Amino acid sequence: MVYGKQGDVVCKADGTPKPNFLWSYNSSSFPIKYGPLDLGNGVLRFSNVTPEHAGEYRCILSQRDGSQVHRKEKVIEVSVYGNWK
Repeated sequence: MVYGKQGDVVCKADGTPKPNFLWSYNSSSFPIKYGPLDLGNGVLRFSNVTPEHAGEYRCILSQRDGSQVHRKEKVIEVSVYGNWK
């Protein structure tokens, strides 16, 4: 993502029924100042990217198939580029 700009972290999945998305950041919830907005469709949106937003994001997808729940996890490594000095 680019420092000072809007940026998205995207975890895409399709299916019926629509999958649910749960996010974590560096193995915890989002303690980041000015954290992301979860758009609810597998997209985390940052309105003003800072160096604090770099790190490991985990997207945990769950989808119900009758009485069973299928889970899948994706790891997305995010870097921040630009001049913030």
